[in-house]
Amino acid sequence: MLTDTECRSAKPRASAYKLTDSHGLHLEVKINGVRAWRYRYRIAGRENLYAMGNYPDISLKDARKLRDEARLLVKKGIHPSRQRRLEMLTRASDIEDTLEGFALNWYEHNTQWSAGYRTQVQSRMDQDVFPWLGKLPLRDIKPAHILDVLRRVEKRSPVQAKLVQTWVGGLCRHAVVSLRMDSDPTAALRRAIKSTKTTHYPSLKAADIGEFLRAVSDADGSDAAKAAVRLMWLTAVRVNEAVGARWDEFDLDAGLWIIPVGRMKANREHIIPLSDQAIQILHVMKPWSGTLDHVFPQVSDRTKAMSKKTLQDIFYRAGYAGKFSPHGI
Repeated sequence: MLTDTECRSAKPRASAYKLTDSHGLHLEVKINGVRAWRYRYRIAGRENLYAMGNYPDISLKDARKLRDEARLLVKKGIHPSRQRRLEMLTRASDIEDTLEGFALNWYEHNTQWSAGYRTQVQSRMDQDVFPWLGKLPLRDIKPAHILDVLRRVEKRSPVQAKLVQTWVGGLCRHAVVSLRMDSDPTAALRRAIKSTKTTHYPSLKAADIGEFLRAVSDADGSDAAKAAVRLMWLTAVRVNEAVGARWDEFDLDAGLWIIPVGRMKANREHIIPLSDQAIQILHVMKPWSGTLDHVFPQVSDRTKAMSKKTLQDIFYRAGYAGKFSPHGI
């Protein structure tokens, strides 16, 4: 039988050789110096070799223990290498079948999400859900588990709690479709978190629009910011889409504004037909910013887009603070 000293002092030779222990165990010393544990056994009359790892990562004592475990399998007609692969697959499946492990599958399934929205979802799940539910097997998760998490978040923000409820529900329903869960445990919690009353942005009556636009024209502020406000009125885009407008998005000959996927909240391309008045605004802006990337650049750094605050300031100077905002358009 081998000793630990013999294993430790085994040196490579011109060709590989082996140091025999007992009951089929031996240490193979390769020409590159690697010392590998091998277990030789027979099943159905055929000889097989089971690779167990390398010395000294696996000591002589541990190698004998692994060999004894393998011998028990062989007596049952089970190949140790196949059993090891099965256990590895089972462990991998167990990890994916936890809420946190399966979340990656759910994220990848939602290809329509924008990068920013995906980051928001992952961040909230990492902070508010996984610390309490992440390691639980999917099939063990009950409504009470999820309700406990939602109550924690609700104390901080009912709005965030509703979002977390929506996201956990989406993950669970995807798990049901993927045959990882039998039912959606969030279904029983639909009314658990009270919806907060939505406060919409103030709007203007049709009769008041002319007065507002005249007030914007007369207000202190840059002509570019005022032009951005007028373009919003003529295209009904969101504030971010207006201030971030790029010259390469416009086809003035065709009268189109094509906003790419990456700049849209809905994560899909948005095509806007331009009126003559909108095209005229862009022609006016051409001499001022036509050589730049952005139609409405910052004054201090013309490589960057105008900020939302610049538009908000125009509304404030026009006398509409608290009454009407860019989002209200």
